[in-house]
Amino acid sequence: MDEVIDACTMENVKCDVSISNNPNASDVILDEAQENNIDLIVMGRRAFMGIKRLIMGSVSSEVIDKAKCKVLMVPQDSEIKGKSVMLVVNGSDYNSVASHDAINICKRSPLLKTFTVVCLALQRHNIRYMVDNWLYNV
Repeated sequence: MDEVIDACTMENVKCDVSISNNPNASDVILDEAQENNIDLIVMGRRAFMGIKRLIMGSVSSEVIDKAKCKVLMVPQDSEIKGKSVMLVVNGSDYNSVASHDAINICKRSPLLKTFTVVCLALQRHNIRYMVDNWLYNV
């Protein structure tokens, strides 16, 4: 925690620390986010699998499902280098928000080399919709 506080101090960013012993971590995260009007939750993910995940549940899944703000999941042993970004769209009405945010991230990433868009047209009519309404309106 000291490393985070020191990094914030060096960048002149206010850092508030909240400590909780509530066993329901997702409730703590969601409550703090709501109380502090948070725009983005960034959290790590342990990637429990199989029976362990069923028994223990997934804090990250619950936060993603219930958060009223955006959530960035950072898997264990991964690194954000800022050189490449992928946007996944599926032809739904929700694509415009994700597209807008992805493009804004790219604009603020001086190291960016590649922006990849993956279009998942799960239904045949979505292919035409994506071409007509999304790809040319970005």
